[in-house]
Amino acid sequence: MKQPADATARSSNRASGPAFAWLAVALMCCGLLWPALGDPIRRVPGPYGGADALLQAGLLEWSGRHWWQPSVWPHLPIFHPARDAIAAMDSLLGQALAVAPWRAWLPTVAARYNAALLTSLVLAAAAMAWSWRAAGGARAAAPVAALALLGAPMTIAHLGHLNQLPPPGVPAAAAALAWAVGRRRRGLSPRRAWWALAGSLSLQAIWGWYGFAAALLATVCLLGVALAAPGGVVRDARRELLAGAMWPALFCTVAVTVAALPYLRVSSRESSYERTIDEVRWYSADFKHLVNTGAHRAGPADWLGRGADAATREAKAARQVLHPGWIVLILAGWGWRQRCRLDPDQRRLGNGLLLAGGCGLVLAFGDSTGLPGTAWRLPLPLGVLHDCFPPARAFRAAWRFGQLATVAAAWWAAAGWAALPGAEGRPVGRRLLPVAVVLALLLESWPARVPAVVIPDAGTSPPNAAGAVLTLPAPADVYGEGPQEAAWLLRALATGRAVTGGASGWVPPVTRELRRDLAACERGELETRRLLAALRAGGVTSAEMRVDDPDPRLDFWRDALRTAGATPSRAQGVGGFETWDLPETGVQP
Repeated sequence: MKQPADATARSSNRASGPAFAWLAVALMCCGLLWPALGDPIRRVPGPYGGADALLQAGLLEWSGRHWWQPSVWPHLPIFHPARDAIAAMDSLLGQALAVAPWRAWLPTVAARYNAALLTSLVLAAAAMAWSWRAAGGARAAAPVAALALLGAPMTIAHLGHLNQLPPPGVPAAAAALAWAVGRRRRGLSPRRAWWALAGSLSLQAIWGWYGFAAALLATVCLLGVALAAPGGVVRDARRELLAGAMWPALFCTVAVTVAALPYLRVSSRESSYERTIDEVRWYSADFKHLVNTGAHRAGPADWLGRGADAATREAKAARQVLHPGWIVLILAGWGWRQRCRLDPDQRRLGNGLLLAGGCGLVLAFGDSTGLPGTAWRLPLPLGVLHDCFPPARAFRAAWRFGQLATVAAAWWAAAGWAALPGAEGRPVGRRLLPVAVVLALLLESWPARVPAVVIPDAGTSPPNAAGAVLTLPAPADVYGEGPQEAAWLLRALATGRAVTGGASGWVPPVTRELRRDLAACERGELETRRLLAALRAGGVTSAEMRVDDPDPRLDFWRDALRTAGATPSRAQGVGGFETWDLPETGVQP
C-alpha cells in the first residue's frame, strides 16, 4: 500500500535524524584520536607530559601478553623485587581483552593502544545511547547522549588515561536497570536484565576501579529511586524480583573478587596500601572546578588558528574538571523543565541518574571542606568512608567521581534535545534547530591542541630473563615520576628483564626505601658500593641509565658504578640506554 507523501517525509526524517547525530559521534571519536591519526603506529594522545600514556601503553601490552597466565600476569616487571605489582594500578585487563581478537593485526604497542582507546570510546558511546533507549527514549536522541558524553570536558581531560575514559559500566548499569523495570512492567521476567547488570559491573571491574565504584554507586541510587517510587516495581512481585537477581548478584560478586585478588593479597601484607588524606585532598575538586572546562577544549581562538600551545594551556588550566559543557548544561536544564513529556519509567531513571550525579559531585570534593574564616573542616562522605570502609582508601583522585554527574548531564541533554521543536521527525524546515544544536555541541566539544607522545616498541622478549635491572637515576618519590620513569615498563617488556623503577599511583615500600637509599647515595650520606652489593645479592645483575634525556646525576652514577667495579655492556633493545654489568661480588676493594 502506498504511503501518503507526508508520512513518507516523516519516515525519511526519522531515518536521517539519528544518522546525522551518529555522524557527529563518529567525528568526535576522530577528534579525540586526532593527535595520533597522522602516525597511529607510533604515536598516541599524550597530554600532560605523556607519562600516563607511556605507563598505560606498557600496562596494556603486559596484560595483552599475559592475561591467560594467572601465575605471571599479576607480577608486573617493575618495582623489583615487589610481588603483585599489578595491584599498584589499574591492570587494563578489560581493554586488553577487548583488542585481543585483532591483536595480531596491530603491529606495535602504540597501534594496540590506539585501538583500545577507540574501543573504549565506542563502548562508552554505545552504553550511553543504550541507557537512553532502554528507558523508552526517542531513537533520534540516543546519539545526542553519546555525543554529550564523549565531548565532555571530563573525557578530554582523561585522554592520557585509558582506565579513566568514560566508564562504560556506568551507563550500561543504568540501561540494564531500565531494561529490568521495563520487562517487569510488561509482565516479563527481568532475569536477563539482571544478568546484563551483573555483566556490566563485572566487566567494569577489569576496565577500571574508579569506574566500578561509580557504577556500583549508580546502581544503588537507581535501585533506590525505583523501589521508593509510588507503585515501585517490587511492591507487587518482591519475591520474584529478588529470586531473579540472586544468581546474577552472586556471579558478579565472585567475578569482582577474582579480579581483585592481586589487590587483596597486597592489602593483606602491606599496611601502607592506601591513600593518605593529604593525597585525597590534593586530588579533590574545589568550587572553582565547577566552571573549569579543562585545558584542551576548543574555543574561538582555536577555530581562528590562534589557540595557545599545549604546554601553555596545561599550565593555566587545572586538571580537575566538573563542568559538563555549556550546551550540554543548557540542554539538560531544558530536558528537566520538559520532564513531563517523559513517561514515569524514564523520569525514574533520569531522577536516579541525577541522584547518582549529585552523590558523585559530593564525593568529588574529597574528605572534607574548609569552613571560611576558620581553621575547621567540615567532614564529607568520602572522609567517613575513608575512615570506616577500607576499600575506599584506595582512591585518591576524588574528583574523578564527577564522572557520575557527566553521565547524568548527558542523559538529560538527550531529554532536552528530544524536547526541541522538530527533533522527532517533523518537516525538514522545523528540524533546523535540533540539527544546529548537534553541530554547535560538536564544535564546542572538539578537543584542541592535544599533544601526542611516541611509544617505543616493546619487542617480543619473554619475561623472567636472568637478573633484574637497577634503573638510574631514580625519582625521590611518587611525585617525581615523569615520562622517563613511566617508560621503564616498556623497557622491561623489550628486554624481558624486571626493573627496580617504574611509575604508579602507589609505590611498594621496598621501592620507596630503594629510592631513599639512592637519593642518600647522591647526597654522600650512604656508601654506594655497599648498596650495589646488597642489590646484587637480591638478584639485580645490571644497572641501566636512560641517556637520551640528560640528567646531571648521570655522571655521578657513572663514576659510582665504575668505582664499584661495574663494567659497561652493549645496550639491548631500543636505543638511548647505557647498561652496566654489576660485579658478582658487588663490592670491589
